[in-house]
Amino acid sequence: MIELNPAHNTNTTPPRSLLPEFLPVVEKTKLLYSSWIVIHRKIPRTERFGIGLRIDNAFLDLLTALRRASFSELKQKIPILDIAIVKIDDIRFFLQILWENRLMSNEQYVSFGTEIETIGKNVGGWKKEILKKTSTPK
Repeated sequence: MIELNPAHNTNTTPPRSLLPEFLPVVEKTKLLYSSWIVIHRKIPRTERFGIGLRIDNAFLDLLTALRRASFSELKQKIPILDIAIVKIDDIRFFLQILWENRLMSNEQYVSFGTEIETIGKNVGGWKKEILKKTSTPK
């Protein structure tokens, strides 16, 4: 196959100036999803395509909602953040089931639990700030 750009090296990352900048909560979620991918690959096949896929989809839906909220107009952010909060709850719930069935270690569960809790607090705080900005003063 002919390469379109022979100078392109697949072992390097693009310059920072070409990468979009996201809010810290989006970056934190991306990082947690990267950790999830490693665990997801090690789950037995049956569970990987059951509960593992459910968690994977919830993570992707969460990332999509956070990205959309970061670029949306102020009044449109609240329903999008509500979706993100539901996805965070879904991830918490299914991770607990994964852990209860010994498909993830105690250390992984504690680490993920702590990180998803932080992400939840960040999203909740973001929503609270938007509600303050959009509410009418009394």
